Amino acid sequence: MLQEKIKLSRKLRESYTDYKYLLNRGYKRELALRVVTDRYTLTSEERLILYRCTHSDYEIYQIRAKLRDSNVVVVDGFNIASIIINLIKGDDVYECDDGFPRDKSLGKYKGESNLVIDAIILLAEELGRQLIIYFDYPVSRSGEIASGLRKKGILAEAVNSVDKKLIESNIPVLSTDFVVLIKTQYLFNPFPFLLKKWGFSLFSLFD
Repeated sequence: MLQEKIKLSRKLRESYTDYKYLLNRGYKRELALRVVTDRYTLTSEERLILYRCTHSDYEIYQIRAKLRDSNVVVVDGFNIASIIINLIKGDDVYECDDGFPRDKSLGKYKGESNLVIDAIILLAEELGRQLIIYFDYPVSRSGEIASGLRKKGILAEAVNSVDKKLIESNIPVLSTDFVVLIKTQYLFNPFPFLLKKWGFSLFSLFD
């Protein structure tokens, strides 16, 4: 199956252009988003998509400069499982201008132990690399999920602060969390390969 972009509404694509322009001019993210939201009368969902998928050119440069290939990868467990589950279920996943896909599910599948485990197993099989998976301990059933993955031979742990583990890692990190992408030392992005192989289509804010 050929991978294609699914274009979003003209209004949302135009709001993306304006929002990105303001970010490149140095406007604070929240202020720029409020200006664009008011101008285009964006819904809360459209606002969330714009917020998650739009970055300044400098932020994109920072992220791309950190990309590395690696035989060992540290993974933001729930974050990445959510992307994979949304793709498989046919839920909306968006192409973002920093090269990482994002969804708008806001942790919808975190409590679905079997779905999360299956998504991480699929990731491990496709990548053929050693993965170190971290899950947020405060999230329900995270310990159960980590245990289930360890039984499958995948290194997994439930920790109090996944972000702290990822940001402090000197091993390339797989996450779509913008704060993590900016603050961690090295990044790993398999999504161009995975999306092409799986043939999934993404919604796109840009051409």
